[in-house]
Amino acid sequence: MSDTIDLIVIAYRDMAQAGEIFAKLDRLQKEGSASVITAATLVKDYEGKTTTEASLDVAHKKGTRYGALAGGLLAIVAPPVGIAGLLIGTLGGAIVGRKLHKKPERNFTKDFLEEVLAEMQGGSSALVVLTESEAAPSTKVALAAFGGEVIHHELSAEALDQLARTSAAAQVAMDSTARDETAVAETKEVLRQGTRREGPLFERVLVIVNPASGQNETILNTLNTVFRATEVEWDIALTKKSGDASRLAQEAAAAGEVDVVAAYGGDGTVMEAAAGLIGSDVPLAILPGGTNNVMSVELGVPKALVDAAALIGGAPARIRPVDMGRLNDQLFILRVGIGYEAVINETADREMKDRLGGFAYTLAGIKALKDPPLAHYKLTLDGQVEEIEGLWVMIANSASLGAPNLNLVQKIDVGDGLLDVIVVRQRDLDSLLSVVTSIADVEWAGKPLPHWQVREVTVEADPPMAVTGDGEIWDPTPLVASVIPQAVNILVPA
Repeated sequence: MSDTIDLIVIAYRDMAQAGEIFAKLDRLQKEGSASVITAATLVKDYEGKTTTEASLDVAHKKGTRYGALAGGLLAIVAPPVGIAGLLIGTLGGAIVGRKLHKKPERNFTKDFLEEVLAEMQGGSSALVVLTESEAAPSTKVALAAFGGEVIHHELSAEALDQLARTSAAAQVAMDSTARDETAVAETKEVLRQGTRREGPLFERVLVIVNPASGQNETILNTLNTVFRATEVEWDIALTKKSGDASRLAQEAAAAGEVDVVAAYGGDGTVMEAAAGLIGSDVPLAILPGGTNNVMSVELGVPKALVDAAALIGGAPARIRPVDMGRLNDQLFILRVGIGYEAVINETADREMKDRLGGFAYTLAGIKALKDPPLAHYKLTLDGQVEEIEGLWVMIANSASLGAPNLNLVQKIDVGDGLLDVIVVRQRDLDSLLSVVTSIADVEWAGKPLPHWQVREVTVEADPPMAVTGDGEIWDPTPLVASVIPQAVNILVPA
């Protein structure tokens, strides 16, 4: 088995052409004119949206090392949403970015493929191939015969290591997807057999849907199937602008016409709906539907829509009181990020996330490290003053990294009546490396980060720093944040 691997990318000005060549790879393999470890097609439509297709058959036949490299390639060109959430992307960007700063050559596969994605025009496609270096010349000639612009280079040892690490993260996501598919099948079978009434009883639900959420899926049929089977009356309302989810939830609770309000969307939609229910006895149900769904992961809400909706229909469930936070005159349910995380969110705008998915955050993290937002922070923590140099300050109700049981700081409770203040200094990036490279191991051995639990915190920064709350860009420092204990009741699995 060769110790060196080459990456060949062939770009076409036609959306179908890479797929057509991809379909001919098996014949090229049998002829001996090409030797492929794995291959993927990238397609960018006229609106700029990128999609991928790929096969691991060849890699599986050749053994686990090739399978790991192939899995890593696929995780890069089509990162799983659950693993490529905001903080995973941030930390990945931090680590990869530091190495890129030291070696700016095209040694790192993520950086190289991101350049390919960025340079592709609408209505184009590309074929991405991993091959053994000794077979690369003949493979390149065979593929180049079909036209297109050929980009070819040998991957460094660092790049191969990166592929293997990325593959481990991808395997976690694939295992999770397989479990979700099994759970969906089980839920549908139970619904066919009859209504389950093991949890709280709800007869009327308003589903607030954010149509701009990150996942492109048909939801009405699924909701109708679940609610008809469980005899729940339901209605739907669409958000059109910021603040709509809060207003709709508040109006529904005040009218007394629903037993539960459900929010379909990402964390921003969940936060808004929760804000509208503060002070109400009406609970909130989360139907994950965004690019990132950190709060649903934090609370154990199933990712599959059919299972999440079944909690409303009587699947084993309970009501859990959850805190929220107030920053100046704005509310948050997850966290406030100051400095580095805020710069990430400013860079990874909606167009970039639509085009690249979760990898948009990794790219933004790399860019932010070219001029890291370091500041001198003065923190007033329930009256106690601490001063510290930092790259990133987090005021967290939840410190979940978007994967089950994986948190930046362990043992944070979203219902303990406290906010957690966490500081990432520039030197802490080395200890955070273990989060990125050992994502399957929830017990990572990094050094503890500076961490305080408070009811109120004032943050001053020199120079003033950008601020993000639950993914939205807010006014920069200084700021005052406080906890709202048990602000909203949320429906979670029993």
